[in-house]
Amino acid sequence: MFVLSVVYLTTSCSSLLGIRYAYAPVFGPGAGEAHYSVFSDGRDSFISVSLSSDGPIFLSVNPTISFQNFEGERLVLNGISLGNTTPVIVSDNTTNYVAAQFRVAPEQIDFFRSGIRSVQITTIPIVHEVTFKKDRIGRKLYQELLRRYATF
Repeated sequence: MFVLSVVYLTTSCSSLLGIRYAYAPVFGPGAGEAHYSVFSDGRDSFISVSLSSDGPIFLSVNPTISFQNFEGERLVLNGISLGNTTPVIVSDNTTNYVAAQFRVAPEQIDFFRSGIRSVQITTIPIVHEVTFKKDRIGRKLYQELLRRYATF
């Protein structure tokens, strides 16, 4: 099992782009981008995560995502896979995509307030794991989750 290390190429947040960061493995193929967005179905709010990779990447049917905040607390969410897609080949470069969604309960929202130190997603064959020196996604997820639950 390999663990990824992060390379900060871009971080952005808007209603159109969501929240994203680029990452690169310690060695070998597997560089890509993680994209987070928040949506609701009128009753619940969800974090949707899509990963792209230039190496093989797959999700189990019931993936998990684990967050650690800057207070040292850990939150594990169980999700559902939205599919492992067929590779897209462009000029000898192959990009693989996977996506999953994770339900966030109202009482779990405050966890994101202090920011996210690390994220781990159960992908195969490489575990998607990144550690941030400063918060890149936590406050943005917190604000968007608050906004979504406020509309209920």
